[in-house]
Amino acid sequence: RIGDIWRMELRLQAPRGNSNPGSMDYEAWAFRERYGAIGYVVSGKHNRLLDSDTSRGIAMLRQQFVNRVLKLVPDREVAAVVVALVVGTRHLISTEQWDRYARTGTSHLMAISGLHIGLAAAGSYFLASLLIGLAGGQSNHHDRALLVALGVAMLYAALSGFAVPARRATLMLALVTAIVLWRRQVSGCTVLVSVAALVSIADPLTTLAPGFKLSFAAVAVLLWLARRSTAHNAAGGLQVLTMLRSLGGLQFALLLGLLPLTVLSFDRVSLAAPAINLLAVPLFSLITVPF
Repeated sequence: RIGDIWRMELRLQAPRGNSNPGSMDYEAWAFRERYGAIGYVVSGKHNRLLDSDTSRGIAMLRQQFVNRVLKLVPDREVAAVVVALVVGTRHLISTEQWDRYARTGTSHLMAISGLHIGLAAAGSYFLASLLIGLAGGQSNHHDRALLVALGVAMLYAALSGFAVPARRATLMLALVTAIVLWRRQVSGCTVLVSVAALVSIADPLTTLAPGFKLSFAAVAVLLWLARRSTAHNAAGGLQVLTMLRSLGGLQFALLLGLLPLTVLSFDRVSLAAPAINLLAVPLFSLITVPF
């Protein structure tokens, strides 16, 4: 458990693994995750727990949340999803669950990404705007609500373990907030490229992770679609039918845009993903994640 301190006799070796088509490249994964050695515990009299519950701060909060969910939620699969969505720990998700998510193209919902960070920021922004408006005052309500939203997003990202998609979303939100506060105009592509450069320089090994490629590629597809949608709306307005058509087009664009990277990273792709995500994404966005 997080916070446990053990003394163990170990037999270690350098990470080695097969790299075959259709299987995980274990050695590349170990390098990416900075595992300098792998091995096993040797049975002996020196193996014992020296201390426990030594974690502090964010690590302690994450462990307490996991303990509470496991205590209150009897269904193991449901508990695994709740823990993954709130604190980003996915060790409870079973192999059968992962296989089901992979077949339906919904694995991305189990990773705290821009969708989740954006929902946290948007919800806190509207709530802060309401409370600040009710409190009155002469300051700019919009600017103060933006800062509150950024703070909530950073806290959520910290609780989630700062995985690459959450890091990307938080940095983009921070950069956009600074641009708005300084009353500047910067294109979305400039923001995306700047954040990609920051993440790559700060932690070069993250560029090897599939989450890095898929996260930034997905935002690039969304920016391209947003530019097309803006031009279309300016010409003909926006109606309910057009919104539904745009949502469907969004799912197919993400499928096609991320198809090469998905195949290269996971050796599989779900053709049913666009249809399933049309239901799953709004369900997660409006019900699961907010609650």
